[in-house]
Amino acid sequence: MPLPVSSPAAPTHQLTDREWRGIERLLPLPSPRGRPFADRQSVMTGVVWQFLTSCPWRAVPRQYAPWQTCYHYRRELDRLGVWPEIVRALELVPGSLLTGTAGKPASADMGDGYRVELLRGTEEVE
Repeated sequence: MPLPVSSPAAPTHQLTDREWRGIERLLPLPSPRGRPFADRQSVMTGVVWQFLTSCPWRAVPRQYAPWQTCYHYRRELDRLGVWPEIVRALELVPGSLLTGTAGKPASADMGDGYRVELLRGTEEVE
């Protein structure tokens, strides 16, 4: 059962400046329509946090952004086809959340199911 959003034991992490610089160029520019994000780095932290924990979107800690904002932004990244590139860029940052043991990408530690899920809809998955 996922931890409640208000739980002090809920794992948290903020993307480091180094991680942020590695992915910022891949992100779409904010839409001129609608309300702009207060902090795109916090929204992306929520998206990455949900990806790593596999928790329901509603469990994304409010300190990042409302779960609905994170959910819709992730859907937009999937629609644009940049999500796999973002994950690959984060895997290349030493010490990032997505870097596994001994400097290997976390995907190498997680098995084939992780890669298939990550790359669903791209040419690399048969």
